[in-house]
Amino acid sequence: MITRIIDRCLLRQLVFASVVATVIFSGPVILISVSMQLPSAAVLSKLIWPALSTIAPMIVYHTVPLLVPLAAVWCYANFSSDGTLLTMQMAGLSNLSVRAPAITVASVAMLLAYAMSCWVAPRTAGNLQDLMMSLHHDLNPDLLRAGHFNSIDHGRQVVFFRSRLSDTAVADVFIRDRTDTGEERVYQAQKAVFARNQDEGKAIVLLDGTAQLFNGENALLRATAFDRLVLPLTEFVYGRSTHPYTLVEEMGLLAFLSGRADAFNNPIEGRNWTREAVKRFGIPVLALIHMLLGLELLAAWGTMSGRDSDPVALVCAILGLSHLALVVMAEQTSVALPWAGAFAAVALAELALAIALMTIRSRRVAPVPEMASVHISAARAALFGSSSVPVMPLHVDVALRPAADRRSPLASLAAADAIVPQAAKKIA
Repeated sequence: MITRIIDRCLLRQLVFASVVATVIFSGPVILISVSMQLPSAAVLSKLIWPALSTIAPMIVYHTVPLLVPLAAVWCYANFSSDGTLLTMQMAGLSNLSVRAPAITVASVAMLLAYAMSCWVAPRTAGNLQDLMMSLHHDLNPDLLRAGHFNSIDHGRQVVFFRSRLSDTAVADVFIRDRTDTGEERVYQAQKAVFARNQDEGKAIVLLDGTAQLFNGENALLRATAFDRLVLPLTEFVYGRSTHPYTLVEEMGLLAFLSGRADAFNNPIEGRNWTREAVKRFGIPVLALIHMLLGLELLAAWGTMSGRDSDPVALVCAILGLSHLALVVMAEQTSVALPWAGAFAAVALAELALAIALMTIRSRRVAPVPEMASVHISAARAALFGSSSVPVMPLHVDVALRPAADRRSPLASLAAADAIVPQAAKKIA
């Protein structure tokens, strides 16, 4: 019963620390990636949402396998300092049972990363491609600047207006549109309104102006005055695919696996398929591998055994460098296929090291309550065995207990060597 209560307490702290670490460290990375992909004006508009839907899942399933183990290493170091881990070991729990809450959290993080890489990311990967095509080829009213000649699609269309009357209306408008045949249409109007037409599509409505048509030699063919002229306006629509190609990142799980044979008909597509396979199936499992290695390194350097050294920063640095190297190897697979083998070799070596350290620790004798009482009795005998002072029942005052034991709900036996000499001095 007590063990289950401790496990639930540890799980709550591990989950909270993992969520906080993911939000704090993944959030800025996502925002920086979005700002690098989009123009500054688009970042402050509604166009940021389709970009976020593509970038956020990709960043999350790359960072969660690292951030969750780092949060667990930090938590277990704190559990060690307040005596919780040593108390669990004194209660007869094995090393695997002590690490069970962390392994559970790592498994959940691994499943979450797999859901992101195999289901969420492929479904949203095309949004960013459609958005980038729209930014280059379509007129987006939110990105137009007053008093500037806004060039669209490498000068195919130029839009100028002197001022904004509202969010959907502008004044003193000039539009030049060049067709593929070399003809140019020039529109001038006192006012323009961005609105939806009957087909639920965007349109720009020009009011009180003129339209001029020029041929390829800039000769005026026709000029017309109008009171109201409606021009169709194409822009990005969320959920509607406009790019004429399908990236390997957009393929669902079944389509991705079935497309392997076709991908390797072309060397470049084969390398891209392998890179995506390594990222989808190799990156998420690192959450469990990093967790096992991090806890074993923490124990090997003595934090769990109550020594003064605190290698948390070193363990986190090792895990961070390992994860960075593995991510770089996965990306380099698109350049050369042997990088995929290097990724697998490094990941398996990390797992083997964690298992080896775990095996070595499991062969050691685990402390039990009887051993703890024998240890204290031996310490008392060493103190009073050669003294003429009669051995009295040892009572340790609360004031002599370390502050960490008073704060913890579980009494830590790790301070027995320090408490007994202090009690002896008080009795003397």
